[in-house]
Amino acid sequence: MIGSIGVRSGPIGAVLAPIEHGARAWAADANARGGLNGHPVRVVFGDDGGDPNKAVSLVRRMIDQDKAVAFFADQAPGTLHSIMPLLEKAQIPIFPVCNCSIGADGRHPMTFNVIFGGDLGMVWSHFLPAVVLSDKKKVSVFCAREVPVPCQIRDKIKEIAPQYGRQVVHSAEVSITQPDYTAEVLAAKNAGAEVLVVAVDNATTIRIIRSAHRQGYEPLISSQFSAHDARFLQTGGQDVEGVLSGAMTPHWESPKMADYRNAMARYVPNGILGSGSGGAYVTGKLMEVVGKTFPAGPVASSDFLNGLYSLKGETLGGLVPPLTYKPGENHDLANLCNYPTKIQGGKFVQQSDTYACPPGWTPVKP
Repeated sequence: MIGSIGVRSGPIGAVLAPIEHGARAWAADANARGGLNGHPVRVVFGDDGGDPNKAVSLVRRMIDQDKAVAFFADQAPGTLHSIMPLLEKAQIPIFPVCNCSIGADGRHPMTFNVIFGGDLGMVWSHFLPAVVLSDKKKVSVFCAREVPVPCQIRDKIKEIAPQYGRQVVHSAEVSITQPDYTAEVLAAKNAGAEVLVVAVDNATTIRIIRSAHRQGYEPLISSQFSAHDARFLQTGGQDVEGVLSGAMTPHWESPKMADYRNAMARYVPNGILGSGSGGAYVTGKLMEVVGKTFPAGPVASSDFLNGLYSLKGETLGGLVPPLTYKPGENHDLANLCNYPTKIQGGKFVQQSDTYACPPGWTPVKP
């Protein structure tokens, strides 16, 4: 049994819903192909409602009663940190997808990032598209004040921007409940910002863009993986034309994502296509690789760990940079790469099906 924990109700649950869609599609698809080396996959989903105490209770139940041997496809922006001590004590690995918890999402030895993690990985998901797809130099960073992570991302972008010829000339802490951002976008415009890096949710990004457009201000917008989502196109319309995002995976129309696309159509036909569901599916594919090492009998967490530590530069057919995990080490730097994506002509366009990585970054050596 594989556990999955996080917020699956309310506004946050709606934002993160594609992760569960991709996880369900992968599990059903894997079982149709024989499971993990003949072992059927069962994923148990728990809704913690964003409550750390409830998250701990659910994870304890999954470990003690459901006999979870791994965790996968979290949707836990405010609770992942609370369950990590349990997983470390029990030596149970987790394969994150949410990428929304700096510190908890990659710095623990039981955390195995496949797509980029919630620390530097999320920084580069916001910032790398503006470096790779634009030569604009002056940057403003908008961050949501409701939780710590977005403004921690802002602080890191301020730190690294000069190394890549960029200058952060303005920043703004905003609330995702604001109906309008006129004051903030005018301040960015007056500071000379050519690029807005937005560490906010998609609905807020769209309101920021529309606030800017009403002032005749049309900066380049650079966002993270969640903007690579079919709903962003549908809701944003013409206003999101030109927006950049650091996608987790190749676009869903890519030949490289054919298995994902087919699994979603067959097993979660109303599921949301995007990086959230695609990232969950790709993360599941790594578990399939690890599963090839499983014994014929019952599978334990130690079997997952032994399989993970046996990997030497695994790329999942070129979907991720070479992944190598070492016992006792933190894995937040396992993958800092993403797929810079631009909305062009009302569609998501990527330069290629090959991921881009931060300048000078290299994978962990086997």
